[in-house]
Amino acid sequence: MPDPQIEAIAPDGSSLLVFDTSSGPGYLNPIRKVPVPSGEPRRLGTLEGQDGGFFPDGRVIFVKRADIYVADKDASNPHKLVTTPGTAWCPRVSPDGRRIVVLSYLVQQNALSLAEVAPDGSGYHEIARGSESNQVQCSYWSHGKWLFSRFGSDIWLLPASNGVLARTRKPIQLTHGPLNYWAFHQLAMDNVLFAIGAKKRGELVRYDAKSKQFLPMLPSISPMSVSFSRDGQWVAYSSYPDRTLWRVRADGTDKRQLIYPPMEAVYPSISPGGRWPTEIKANYS
Repeated sequence: MPDPQIEAIAPDGSSLLVFDTSSGPGYLNPIRKVPVPSGEPRRLGTLEGQDGGFFPDGRVIFVKRADIYVADKDASNPHKLVTTPGTAWCPRVSPDGRRIVVLSYLVQQNALSLAEVAPDGSGYHEIARGSESNQVQCSYWSHGKWLFSRFGSDIWLLPASNGVLARTRKPIQLTHGPLNYWAFHQLAMDNVLFAIGAKKRGELVRYDAKSKQFLPMLPSISPMSVSFSRDGQWVAYSSYPDRTLWRVRADGTDKRQLIYPPMEAVYPSISPGGRWPTEIKANYS
């Protein structure tokens, strides 16, 4: 496989569910099992899709565009459970095998929707939808009746049922930045959650004609878009990833933040006069 992507671990720990993603996102890719700790990948019949996982009993769940499918352990008897409102991703089965959550992209609303459905395809309903700037992402089951979900860059606990009890349970925010979290996992019978966290940064570079390479410039800032004053003494920039507006001298000193969240700014431009802070313009949102 040129570009394998691990999507799930078999319930008995004997194999990994792997997709060949060399065709790129949005394409249907062959589904394979890779024995653990070693062995050759084995194609699961003719199964293909863009994402998948396992039931507790070892059956395979996978998505093909907007459809959710289930197949036996040996890839036999593949059948469609339900069609989602948009392209589906991240089908995840609860530890007791009684509920499935799936993420789908709603094109017209430009939004990601997290929904729950029964293993027989009945009762499909949405349980969460993020805003354009704070989208809900792939979710994972806890060992109770909750989901670990990601809104924007933070991890939340969501109740995974719309029953009477769930109406009294509100989402709980577990992290509050500054890291961007994903790929979280809870160990069995443990209250510890493991996650990958990263802090995104931008880098300003300049091209050096002598060495014919790009070299770092102003390493103290994390910019997304930059504007220099006419005399080269000042720099205005939109910081990455929070998009706040800053100004700094070209030597890195006298750095000052000009706007604060929730306001965001991009594409700053220093006027020819270059006086501070009245003659800097930017697109705000």
